[in-house]
Amino acid sequence: MQLLIDYFRLDPIQVVSESVDSGTMKIRGIFGRAGEFNNNNRRYPKQILEREVSKLMPLISEYRFLW
Repeated sequence: MQLLIDYFRLDPIQVVSESVDSGTMKIRGIFGRAGEFNNNNRRYPKQILEREVSKLMPLISEYRFLW
């Protein structure tokens, strides 16, 4: 039997706010960089990341984006 270890590294990360009552947390950090390998061993060009972020901006501005 093999032990599988899964991790998701986010560094550096900053906790902006946290609520025990609602269970929400706002964090700030670098979650991906264009042209560099990510935690899934994939590399995305800047053009692709800009396109996808522009699709998310309406949700982010309305505080509806959940990850």
